[in-house]
Amino acid sequence: MRSLLGSVTLLGQYLVPLLAFLFAESANSQVASNIAPREKPLPVAGSLTQSAGTPLTDGVERDRNVRRVALVVGNAKYSRLPQLNNSRNDAEDMCAVLKKLNFEVSCHYDIASRTDFRQVVRDFAGKLNAETVSLFYYAGHGVQINGENFLLPVSIDAKVSLDMEDDGLNLGYLLRSIESAKSSPNIVILDACRDNPFVRTGGISKGLARVDPPVGTVLVYATAPNGVAIDGNGRNGLFTKHLLAHLPEPGRKLDELFQVVAEGVAREANQVYRMTQVPYRSFSFSGGYCMAGCEDPKVLAQIQLVARQSEEAARRVQALTEENERLKRQADERASHVQSLETKISGLAREAASAGNHSASGRDELTRLQRELETARVEQRASERLKAEAGRRETEIAALKVQMATLGEKANQLEAYRNRIAVLERENADKTRVTEQLEQIKKQSDDAIRRVQSLMDENARLRKQAEERNTSIAALETRIKSLSTQAKTAGSQTSSARAELAQLQMALAVARADQAVSEQSRQETQKRDQEIANLRAQIAAFQDKTNQLEELKKRIVTLEKGNADQSRQLTNRAVDQVRTQPVVIPSF
Repeated sequence: MRSLLGSVTLLGQYLVPLLAFLFAESANSQVASNIAPREKPLPVAGSLTQSAGTPLTDGVERDRNVRRVALVVGNAKYSRLPQLNNSRNDAEDMCAVLKKLNFEVSCHYDIASRTDFRQVVRDFAGKLNAETVSLFYYAGHGVQINGENFLLPVSIDAKVSLDMEDDGLNLGYLLRSIESAKSSPNIVILDACRDNPFVRTGGISKGLARVDPPVGTVLVYATAPNGVAIDGNGRNGLFTKHLLAHLPEPGRKLDELFQVVAEGVAREANQVYRMTQVPYRSFSFSGGYCMAGCEDPKVLAQIQLVARQSEEAARRVQALTEENERLKRQADERASHVQSLETKISGLAREAASAGNHSASGRDELTRLQRELETARVEQRASERLKAEAGRRETEIAALKVQMATLGEKANQLEAYRNRIAVLERENADKTRVTEQLEQIKKQSDDAIRRVQSLMDENARLRKQAEERNTSIAALETRIKSLSTQAKTAGSQTSSARAELAQLQMALAVARADQAVSEQSRQETQKRDQEIANLRAQIAAFQDKTNQLEELKKRIVTLEKGNADQSRQLTNRAVDQVRTQPVVIPSF
């Protein structure tokens, strides 16, 4: 009983905070009804919605329909460059962790050539779409050449920078491949800033160059641009060691995750290696994405503890129920035994009364039965007390079962509440995607506007040039006609007039040739006018899409504000209800 009391008391410690959520859930249904149905996603940079799935037991990802795709490359065994001790280990360990985090992982080691590298990237990008999350991890040699970054395959035999440009994989190729798939977020992690064997080669600098990632992408270097990363003395490089340690931690959004990794790397680099290494990260993604799930680990741990305590209480109730059944059977058996002894003693007494005397054996038997009956009656009274106690326990157990059933029902409501919170989180992710798409559309619209302006300026220049040539031809023809008229009137031409006339006729021929060119330009101008019209139509479409996205964004913000206000009211109401409706835990 003490053990049961301890379990139930501990269960009670978690019932109050749990029910604070649960009392609110009935009212929360009104909030849920206020959430407007999803709009059909706009066909701009991919869908805005994700399908709701069931929670995973490990809390890694609430939505099973969101695919996570990863490409991991570890290049270590270079044939003509210094080999790297940890790159293969880093890549293998990253593959293992990412698989546990529900990624579809393609792991490649010691890719030989740029052709092979590009094919691997093409295969990876082919798995991505607007509904996927992507991650690319690379450990190996990497260099920057004239501000561009190149990842080096293991068979590269570079003598000059041009060789590396031809034989290395340009980081821009990878980023463009991912960008074209419209996936988000895209996480690109490069542990490729180790000692550079080409620093004396023209155009090549230490480390990797700073790059602005495309929209929806997070770009992470093992150290700052133009810096060199520490390879480490253990199984993993310093950066990847800390990355592996923090990747599986739930509740960490991307920015916080890489911030914690950077702090650990910088601290160990300074304290152990007496060097400076500060990982670099550049974000073009503002969503709240978590690699190991965004649910608060403390809340999740409390819910799991309540579930374990509930299971323990159920086991104890079952044990007590079985014990009560045993006591009842024992009491019934003892009552039956007493009745049997009484019947035997009564029979012996009748036999002795009929015979008029007792034999010695009869007296001994009667004495034995009477002693046994006395003992049996003592046991029967004890059993009756236990039976009465069992009856009281059954009443209390029944009450506890009712409370446990209620707890189970409320736990289901809590899970439904958590799922609704996940929906709200996805709404927030939608807002992030809408913002990113607005940025993309604005960039496309600005590009189109600049192109229109450029075409209009060029067309205006060509038209002006054509008009000037026509004016010049008209002036030449007028002058030539005037000289001819003067010669005809005078009956002859002076030598100077003849020279001027020849010069004017030559200039006219050149001007007419220029006019023919201008006619071709006029046809080109007409084509440009058509292109301008098409671009203006695109700009109008961009503006229309922008207006739709802005309106959707406003609706999401309004929903978020309404849900936040009502959630605060429900929380306050739940606290008041818990204060006035304490949970009663039976004790025995």
